[in-house]
Amino acid sequence: MKKVLYLLTLLDNKTEEDIFFGLNKESIVISPEGGSVDILVYSNHKWEIKGGSDWCTPSVTCGNANENGEKVSFSAELTY
Repeated sequence: MKKVLYLLTLLDNKTEEDIFFGLNKESIVISPEGGSVDILVYSNHKWEIKGGSDWCTPSVTCGNANENGEKVSFSAELTY
């Protein structure tokens, strides 16, 4: 099984005290057969996913503030 780590970066010029950012999972695992995993991104600020890999792709690479959580699906296909 492979683990995926993406760096989520906050945009704009707010001080660290003003920024709230969280994920509902610390890491994800996708089986060798492929599949997808959903992660909720909680933030009071714009965010962006940077970096990546050829075998696993996120459904979105940026989002706006959403303290209720915005879903990002990471998926990988068996063909890779």
